[in-house]
Amino acid sequence: MIILVGSKNPVKISSVEEAFAKYFSGVNAIGYEVNPGVSVQPVNDETFVGAQNRASKLKQMNDEQNLNAEYFVGIEGGITKQFNRWFAFGCMCVIDKSG
Repeated sequence: MIILVGSKNPVKISSVEEAFAKYFSGVNAIGYEVNPGVSVQPVNDETFVGAQNRASKLKQMNDEQNLNAEYFVGIEGGITKQFNRWFAFGCMCVIDKSG
């Protein structure tokens, strides 16, 4: 099973592979650099948008290049201000081959 990850970061790629391997066999996560279309440091909702953009762009790439992937994963780190303090958080978006 091929899973495309919207990053070349080895930690993100191995994390996706490890998570999918808990439910599927023969998992192969492949990282691709994609532009998330958000700020370098996403804030608030921009973080969710970045994760979704990454996953959507991977699906489009898969459709255009016939890469035979079944899932597309976008991971975006961002910050948000809550309780008068800044917090870092991560956001993941998973899209399957049917969209």
